[in-house]
Amino acid sequence: MEKIKLLIVGDGMIKEGDFKADHIKKRLDLFDEYGAEISYDTDLSLESDGNARSEAILRIETGGPEWVKYTPEVLDAVKDADVIVVCYSGVNSELVKAAKKCKLLGVLRSGVENINVKACTEQGITVSNSPGWVSEPVADFAVAMMLAFNRNISRDDLSKRPGWRQGFPDGFKPILIRDATVGMIGFGIIAKKWRSD
Repeated sequence: MEKIKLLIVGDGMIKEGDFKADHIKKRLDLFDEYGAEISYDTDLSLESDGNARSEAILRIETGGPEWVKYTPEVLDAVKDADVIVVCYSGVNSELVKAAKKCKLLGVLRSGVENINVKACTEQGITVSNSPGWVSEPVADFAVAMMLAFNRNISRDDLSKRPGWRQGFPDGFKPILIRDATVGMIGFGIIAKKWRSD
């Protein structure tokens, strides 16, 4: 039986050494049972257009991955992979075309903004993301923002900075959280993390 070739593409956020850590290596070793051959490659294409990493991530999330330029090494690495796993790396039509054997693209984040899903679908590649990947920290952050707003923390901080001239509207009175009713628009993974049972 021919081995399934699983390619993990690191993007600076995920490094090859991360996959050698015991807790991750134990999970990857489970693929041996299925005859998987795991390899790793580094893709720094997000920075290929002279963008800083954070600017590149914002650009890919708002405009898609088609602007990304790959090194010949990355394009060569994907050509024999049956399964490709990425996090923030862009997967555009050029990479999809090079990944001739790929049948599954795993995305280690909740969104697929960095993936040309249409190109993947046209080539018969199933795209699988990771809903809820960072839902707990995002839920914590949402609660922190509600508390900060209710207690005027940001406005108070701004008012003490040099050059601040804008006043705040009078009449806002913070309330105790125990007396608050919080309305949620939508009830997805994040909202469910901090609801009261």
